[in-house]
Amino acid sequence: MVNPIYAKDSLLANRSVRNIVIILFYNLILSIFGFAFLLGETRIARQSGTMNYSEMLNLYIIFSTVELGLLIFLIPGLTAISISGEREQHTLDLILVSEMRPMRILLGKLMSVLEMVALMIISNCPVMIMTLAYGGIRVREVIWLQVSLLLLTFTIACYSIFFSVLFRSSIVSVVASYIYTAFTSVGSFCITYLISFFDINSHSVYHVFFQRIVYLLLINPIVSYYVQMNSQIGDMTAVSSLLNMFDAAAIADDYVITNWFAFSMVIQVGLAMLALMAAAYFLEPMHRKVLRDI
Repeated sequence: MVNPIYAKDSLLANRSVRNIVIILFYNLILSIFGFAFLLGETRIARQSGTMNYSEMLNLYIIFSTVELGLLIFLIPGLTAISISGEREQHTLDLILVSEMRPMRILLGKLMSVLEMVALMIISNCPVMIMTLAYGGIRVREVIWLQVSLLLLTFTIACYSIFFSVLFRSSIVSVVASYIYTAFTSVGSFCITYLISFFDINSHSVYHVFFQRIVYLLLINPIVSYYVQMNSQIGDMTAVSSLLNMFDAAAIADDYVITNWFAFSMVIQVGLAMLALMAAAYFLEPMHRKVLRDI
């Protein structure tokens, strides 16, 4: 049976001009970067008389990085109003008195966001195919990258739904979602860097312990992307570079370090699922009293 919340949101989204504008904006940005890069490479080839096909890997990196940045920018704003928006429109109570459990309601909201992102990814396939024109990247690597971006969308959307349940105002929930996304993407890196910096300069006796502060970066989606991207283009030194940056090369042989991307995906998805379960708990009418004053 189709989730009623998903069916309703999907129907409204298909009739909305907003989604068309978002998909157009998404593909326009990617196309501008792609064609600008190709134009620059063409000019260099005309001047030098040779074509460096290895530079086409940079096109793949540019596309992927811009796509990652756009998703990090768009998803919190699209998802954080899912429940708080219903509350502001005075339709949340009508949904809660139905026979649907809170988790099913949240899953319907989540599925509608994932559907939107899937449409965005599918719509940019013609642009991404440009990266395959000169070789260097295989189709399965492009597909695996898109799957990873869907997982990233899932994690950000779960946290955004949690804040949407936690706060009554859509503005507050959107701001909280962006703050948390900024913390996981940038804040975790800054905290790790500062701790390692003071540890190196103070010659602390706890240096062995502080080396493992680098594990905080397992929740960082940008670091996960960096490791995956370098692996796809044949550079297997991404994690080693991070360890050297934080003076943690001594733990390079740890099992978690050698399987960084897999562990980071498991941890990020696991934490996101916990956030979704917490949102379902607080959405229960009997537990909503805790949130009345927030």
